[in-house]
Amino acid sequence: MRKRSASRIETSEGGSVTMRGLHDKKRSRLAEEARVAAVAADKRDGREKAKQLRETEAAARLATWQLCKDACVCGKGPACDLVGLMLCTHCGDLKKHACRKQACLQALAPLALTFVPATPPAAAAATTHDATIMQE
Repeated sequence: MRKRSASRIETSEGGSVTMRGLHDKKRSRLAEEARVAAVAADKRDGREKAKQLRETEAAARLATWQLCKDACVCGKGPACDLVGLMLCTHCGDLKKHACRKQACLQALAPLALTFVPATPPAAAAATTHDATIMQE
């Protein structure tokens, strides 16, 4: 009788499932899939908890900022890091400078197009004075 190679035995159609080891392979594959799914679920839960924590901290910071936005009332005085922050009208984030997020810039772009800066009082007074001189 001739010997068959191991790779040929695994790919052959004949023989029992136990003999070919297919049952053990399937069991180990299912166990690996369950382990990978558990790791993915743990990561997903961790991301959700971190997101909730960030949202809670942001809400607390916003509430504190609403108290301290004009002048510090929390007792830190000049060291208060909330004095001088601005609230973005579009996304609601607290920033030191104008918000540069793409969505905020696009939302505020129509306002920038219609914005007409006020004439400084000195220039307005000078033009009125020049106009009265020219009329005389």
